[in-house]
Amino acid sequence: MKYLLLLLFSLHFSAHSQSSKNANQVATVLEFSSKLIKEIKTLPIDTIQKRSLYLLSLINNNNKIDTISSIQHARLKASLNVMALYATKDKLDSVKYYRNSIIKNIFKDSLKLNFDYNKILAFSEFYYAGIEEKKLNYSAALEAYYTAFNLFKRTKDKQKTLTCLIELINLHLVTKNISLAYSTFDTLNEIFNEYQLNPLIELDPLLGNHILLVHGKILYEDKKYKQSLEVLKNINKKLYKLNSPYLFAYNNAISYTYLGNHKIDSALIFAKKNSNVAELPLEYLFSKNKLFSQIYIAKKEYKTAEKYIDTTLKVLKGSNMSSHSYIYDIMSKIEENKGNYKKAFQYYTQYKVIEDSINSLELERKGILINYSIRKELVHFKESTKIRETLFKKNTDILLLVMVLIVVVILSAFTIISIHKKEKRRKLKLELEFVKKTAKERKKFLENLSHEIRTPISIIIGYLNLIKNNSMNTDKIVSYSEKTIDTSEHMIDSLNNFLTLSKLNVVELKAKKTLKPFRNFVEELVFSFEACANLKNQGLYYKSNIKTEVSIDFEYEYLNKIICNLIMNAIKYTNTEKTIYVTSNIEEKYYILTVIDEGVGISINELDTIFNRFQQTEKNSENGGFGIGLSLVHELVTVLNGIVSVKSEPDIGSIFTVQIPLEIPHQSLYVCTVAQEYQCVHAVRMHPKVSVKNNLPKALIVDDNIEMISYYKDLLDTKLNCTFAFNGVKGLEIAKQQQFDIVISDYKMPQMNGFEFKAALNKLENYKNIPFIMITATPLIIYETIELSIGIDDCITKPFKNEELLARVHNLLENTIYKNKVKNIDKDIVDFSGSFSVLMEKINRIIILNIANEAFSVKNLAKECAFSQQHLSLILKKNTGLTPGKLILEIRLLKAYEYILNQTYQTLNEVIYAVGLNSRTYFNKVFLKRFGIKPNDLLKKTN
Repeated sequence: MKYLLLLLFSLHFSAHSQSSKNANQVATVLEFSSKLIKEIKTLPIDTIQKRSLYLLSLINNNNKIDTISSIQHARLKASLNVMALYATKDKLDSVKYYRNSIIKNIFKDSLKLNFDYNKILAFSEFYYAGIEEKKLNYSAALEAYYTAFNLFKRTKDKQKTLTCLIELINLHLVTKNISLAYSTFDTLNEIFNEYQLNPLIELDPLLGNHILLVHGKILYEDKKYKQSLEVLKNINKKLYKLNSPYLFAYNNAISYTYLGNHKIDSALIFAKKNSNVAELPLEYLFSKNKLFSQIYIAKKEYKTAEKYIDTTLKVLKGSNMSSHSYIYDIMSKIEENKGNYKKAFQYYTQYKVIEDSINSLELERKGILINYSIRKELVHFKESTKIRETLFKKNTDILLLVMVLIVVVILSAFTIISIHKKEKRRKLKLELEFVKKTAKERKKFLENLSHEIRTPISIIIGYLNLIKNNSMNTDKIVSYSEKTIDTSEHMIDSLNNFLTLSKLNVVELKAKKTLKPFRNFVEELVFSFEACANLKNQGLYYKSNIKTEVSIDFEYEYLNKIICNLIMNAIKYTNTEKTIYVTSNIEEKYYILTVIDEGVGISINELDTIFNRFQQTEKNSENGGFGIGLSLVHELVTVLNGIVSVKSEPDIGSIFTVQIPLEIPHQSLYVCTVAQEYQCVHAVRMHPKVSVKNNLPKALIVDDNIEMISYYKDLLDTKLNCTFAFNGVKGLEIAKQQQFDIVISDYKMPQMNGFEFKAALNKLENYKNIPFIMITATPLIIYETIELSIGIDDCITKPFKNEELLARVHNLLENTIYKNKVKNIDKDIVDFSGSFSVLMEKINRIIILNIANEAFSVKNLAKECAFSQQHLSLILKKNTGLTPGKLILEIRLLKAYEYILNQTYQTLNEVIYAVGLNSRTYFNKVFLKRFGIKPNDLLKKTN
């Protein structure tokens, strides 16, 4: 039937019909027959080519119907078919001829054609690009592919638009331009995703596989073998027909990727799947043999690898060996395995020569593509030069004008290039800043996550140890148990809040309503924060206009989270001796919750983002936490169809207002008619309790976590005189008013973090040598430089055991207090029971008893203490920083200073003999060095 149609067409055409009607019929038959050519799969290529050429000759020789649009369309489509056939035979000249013919016919009659000829032109460029790529003319191929891509995109041919980009990526991979391959893939992926989102666009299911395959190739060429394998595993193999080229390409690619991942057996499995193909084109056969030979070399099965090499060599027959350099490399390894090192070296030398040549060729290919745009500009410049020369001959004035225009164009080009470079630098800078910001935010989030988990775990472990150590004290066990449970519940609530907020990304939350006394519910929540306000010495006041006896059907679970988060937020960011006001009212069938604090406030620049997830104000970014409290409030209020707003001023405070609609019949039934006054939940203590006077070391403990402060109090109150502060600013204020023996500070705190607090303490003269312990939830390896520079004595990472903290405190206080004991021999000193306290007191007593004895030496001191001189020296050096000899001299000098100051003796000589230093010259020298004043001058001052 198909042959009959062709014959009828030929006879019909030879009649040279004059009428438009007949001409259109001819065009219809011709168009159908041109389609028919593409469908004839059983005919040999040559036969199809001859028939296509015959059809073209009939059209081209019939001038009477040359202007008929349908005939022109048929002519162009037939030319395109012939061009495609020549492309399959790699005949570049013929492909170029028909491409030029198509372009010429289109542009010649573009005004007369009433059909979209862009698609035909796009296919023409696509075929032309393919043949140029095969002939290694990469710049021409690149230009043609880009032209085809733009034309297909203009004609909205989705399939071919994506196919063009895939071919462009393959071209970049051939020329080793990995960066261009990545950028082109990004474009491909973006367009593909855009098409997928449009339900009206139907794409070939195989396209997804093609895109994954080319992505895998890019990653493989970039030596990212593991990632390449993960991508290729996502390919849907069921879409491939048996023995299809696509399946061959997939098996080949994944086999190489397994080989790159050193999974040789897996590579062999996929390689063998390609062996089942009955008839392979020559290039496929070479590819298969290369893969098998490399796999068997990797398996060290050299004989098997040699068989595949022999098969390739038989086909090649010694020709075109430069395209198969791997043969020499593999033969070198095979001969080396056989022990034929000389022959192996010869093969390896041949391999390196060809590889060097290939590398040079690859560099040349890269250069071709990089210089493509430059050559294009040069061609344009040469053409412009010819035009200028012609115009110069005709008219000098025109030449000058052209020159001026050229200068303007060049300057514009340079300006545009300069602007483009600046824009590119700006974009790179923005990208770098974004990456840095993202990394910083990620690091901060992980640190905050660690803080929020490790801190309650520290408290729980601490209280469990206290319960264990106080097993006979029932009251303490009950108290510690309750605090452990409270901390556990608080931790669970925090994680539940985090999970609740995460769920909002996936599912829509549905609130469950229950009927409860509304006012009682809110009051219980507010009064539950009395302990927190008491510990931080904050004022907390509450009032409500809702009647106590009425019940309202409401989502109390969400209301609980809203109220608790807002009040806890206010307590956290409000300093001691400040006040928080909570108002709970019903107004015009709306529930209005207002929380007013006198806290640190929020800057106007951050008010718009304060309800964003994981958002923390810049001023308080070091306070830990997930940064989800206010975000959760906003989300839950939204679920309840309400709104939440904030007004704030830095260092003055904030006002949070929640407005939620209520389903109540009459407002008057629920609202008190009498104006309500604020109830005092907790009042500020204007004169805080003073610690009982004792000789225990004084400790300043700074932490923003109320539960952690409570734990420190229970753990250390019997061992240290503890003073607590809830942030670094308050801690610094207290330190200026009192002198402490040791400072313990958390790292993550609002307003001033631990490092900043320590740096501020260093500026106080009396705190430069005071021991400082940093408590942190984040291992401080990365902060070692900061630790050394600001003088942090010890760091403890949460969670920690009670004994760990106590041991660190003991050790630091021992060293400090022993030194103080040396300097305060007869004064009231701090009482601290360390492991060497008894020994130190004994040493002090022995030296004082023998202070007038000139002959009293280190040997005598060691004998009195029942230690060897060496052992005593080690003990004193470790705990006081002084050798025994220097310790004896230090006590003699301190005693002499005391005698002179108190006028115990009348003359200086009496003082010298009283402290066992009989040489006045030596005494004057060491006294001046120790105290910075001569003994005689000090004596004169006292008189």
